[in-house]
Amino acid sequence: MPHLLSFLITLVASTLKTMSLFSLDDTAIKAEYALIIEALKKTGYNKTKAAQLLGVDRKTLYRKITSYERSQQIDNEQKVA
Repeated sequence: MPHLLSFLITLVASTLKTMSLFSLDDTAIKAEYALIIEALKKTGYNKTKAAQLLGVDRKTLYRKITSYERSQQIDNEQKVA
């Protein structure tokens, strides 16, 4: 878990450096998603094991992934329009 924390801190720091204006909510969501991806990689993309590693219920992990993917889809559609 220390590696995941280090990864998260690095991600947030680099995100803040590259953004002139940022939303704390957006940054937190992106950091959380990056942490989820890292946990999935460490568990061979086993969502049940990733949820255990992160200390959340499997259903919560699924909901967070789905929510993030939907928000990304909306962002992409807005960029095209």
